[in-house]
Amino acid sequence: MGISPPSITRSAERVGAIARVKAKCKHLFIRLAALPETYWYVLLCISVQGTLFIPLHEIIPEMMENEWGYTRAQASQLFVYLHIIPIVMHISLGVLINRIGHRISLFFVGSVLVFLASIFITYVRRVPILVSLIMMNLSGSMVPAAIFSLTNLVIDNGEIAGAALGLIRSAEFASVTLMEMLDGLLQDADHNKYDTVLIGLVIFAGLLLLVGIVSIIVDYSANGGRLNSANPYVAPPPTPGSRIHKPSTTVHKKSIMATAREDTDVTASATLVISAESHIVIPKRRYVYMGIIGLLLATSWSLFIMLLTKV
Repeated sequence: MGISPPSITRSAERVGAIARVKAKCKHLFIRLAALPETYWYVLLCISVQGTLFIPLHEIIPEMMENEWGYTRAQASQLFVYLHIIPIVMHISLGVLINRIGHRISLFFVGSVLVFLASIFITYVRRVPILVSLIMMNLSGSMVPAAIFSLTNLVIDNGEIAGAALGLIRSAEFASVTLMEMLDGLLQDADHNKYDTVLIGLVIFAGLLLLVGIVSIIVDYSANGGRLNSANPYVAPPPTPGSRIHKPSTTVHKKSIMATAREDTDVTASATLVISAESHIVIPKRRYVYMGIIGLLLATSWSLFIMLLTKV
């Protein structure tokens, strides 16, 4: 038997390595797509929530100087005092969630607060800016506390927990990057005014509120309110959607009678074992979710590469 040349051996090894990487990527993609519906709502919530607080920390202090008569020192001092709210509330809300649950309810209340605050800042200038800022900081405490306490509940596959958490954080930073650039573009297009930026703030706050409403409906209709309960680790009832079917083995015994054409009858028993391989049923809307996240990540990376090439 001849020995294959080293070049052919190396080529075969490269092809095998590429095939293994492709198989692992496909396996990871399918497992991510098979995560529960609530995982994708959490991912969307974190992405939208990150975009809301870019105007809060970058545009609104500038507005306070130009439209409300605050000095830069006064605006900075006010924001320092307001940061005490999330510092204190994150701890107390964590204890509250551990004792009584209500994660989704807390998220809904926070989304209502930030939506009302954005309406006040944009359209109802009679409401003092301090009231709107307090509401936004309260929301900035409630929404993250609720969302991040949900992440370990919606990732039900420990094999890909790291990739699932990484995808959440990547989507969050990608949305923040895009929002920072969008705010600058909107302000430049509005001749350094703030109307279009604030309208964008209202739109994103409304989207966060919509996601909160849908999350409540999905949790109670599909999960029986498990994510909102004080003890969410109780096994939930079976829900529609994607399911990972465990391998099942069914043994069928059939007696096959073989009759000899001559003097003797022969009885033979054969056992047929049919094993069904594990398979994953993924709803088509999951591919829509992954397409949106992929588009978000691709856009942010493209903008980042464009900025690097211009430097």
